[in-house]
Amino acid sequence: MVLTGPKGVGKSTLALYGIWELLRGGGYYGVVRLEEIIDDIAELAIENFLETYKRDFINSFGKLVLLYDPSPTTAYASPNVKIEVRNVENTVKQLMNVATL
Repeated sequence: MVLTGPKGVGKSTLALYGIWELLRGGGYYGVVRLEEIIDDIAELAIENFLETYKRDFINSFGKLVLLYDPSPTTAYASPNVKIEVRNVENTVKQLMNVATL
């Protein structure tokens, strides 16, 4: 799921509530918070982690939720914090590729 909208409307709160409901409902083990995927090495590291988890741990623990929130908490404290939309777009595209694993 991708949530978009202006700063401060509750996207992160809605995402966290959805994650909480998934965890509370069972079948999901935990949350992996991801930072920007800045290069192919970072994408490969995430892919390797997910493949290993799926192979060795998913049956014992359950599914994982991947969380990517490009807005640092400082974005809400200062109007001068800029978020590079191009980096967000690239990271979301890479996460969509990884999500098919």
